[in-house]
Amino acid sequence: MKSWKVKKLKWKIKPGIVLAGVLMLKVAEMVVFQRVLHMYQDIPVNNKEELIDIIVLLLIMSPFTIIVMRRKKTMQEAEERYKGFTEDSLVGIFSYEDARITYVNSRFLQILGYKREDVIGRDFHDLIVPEDHDLVAQSIMSKLHNHEEFSVLQIRAIRKDNRIIEVELYSTILIRDGRPVISGSIMDISERVCRERTLQKLAFYDQLTGLPNRKSFEDRLLEVSHGKGTETARFALLFLDLDGFKQANDTYGHLAGDLLLKEVATRLLNCTREEDLVSRYAGDEFLILLSKGDRTLAMEVAERIAGAINTPFIINGNEIVISASIGISLYPEDGKETSILIKNADTAMYQAKGAGKNTYQFH
Repeated sequence: MKSWKVKKLKWKIKPGIVLAGVLMLKVAEMVVFQRVLHMYQDIPVNNKEELIDIIVLLLIMSPFTIIVMRRKKTMQEAEERYKGFTEDSLVGIFSYEDARITYVNSRFLQILGYKREDVIGRDFHDLIVPEDHDLVAQSIMSKLHNHEEFSVLQIRAIRKDNRIIEVELYSTILIRDGRPVISGSIMDISERVCRERTLQKLAFYDQLTGLPNRKSFEDRLLEVSHGKGTETARFALLFLDLDGFKQANDTYGHLAGDLLLKEVATRLLNCTREEDLVSRYAGDEFLILLSKGDRTLAMEVAERIAGAINTPFIINGNEIVISASIGISLYPEDGKETSILIKNADTAMYQAKGAGKNTYQFH
């Protein structure tokens, strides 16, 4: 309340000082200047006329002084309302000028965990991860050169405790005194991003093994097959089914069966390259995409997988022995459509089972 009274007093005093100064000049002119003229040029002093001039001056200046005072009051009230709005905002608000942060509200400080003195005067880039610097810089340059009014970016910010959070950055450019000022806001969207990633994982990844699921594999296979532009481009598809899994699952229980599938997934990943794709297709069936793989590579990987799966598993203290039957189809000779490639690999897998299991067959 005291601070408000002081501000209210200031806007009254400043216009009043201007009016008082004008009157003092007029009085000085009346008292001093006229007396000097009277002394050196014998011009009579007419105090009545001077008094009338002062009264006329007051009548002319007073309305203008009142208008100025009211306008200043309105501007200050608007400024106070704006500050109150920004401070109470649910999003972090900032101003950025000459590569320095010039203003932040309380919510901005809460989101990033800083105190006001920690951020005022700092470069905004200090508060975001280095990998996102170019993204923010390009956005700023686009606003300056292309007169882009508004943009939204998703970036990663660094809290004072060094924790990385996901934020949405809204910004616009203003021209103040001929110089550009970036005004913007940030919103912590870490929880939203986490939910989106969880939903994506549920949609595209097997919850038990963590491997890509059937949909994810088919989407990737479609992408790879359509991306191959020549007849000489090749890749291999392995369709794997576990021999003896159902018996192990019935003997040791579903929990042991789940642990067995997770161990199988780990061994398959160890038998393939980083650029290959291993997925759990359904139940105890797995599909493997060997990127840039030919017949020779497919044979090597299939033999490595067969040996790895046939090595005993220790699950809950029990030794479980299973094997894998593997069918292989090659692109483009065994098909160019994803459904045909998968069907042919599946057919070859059943041929491997018919050949005694624990082996592989080409289509």
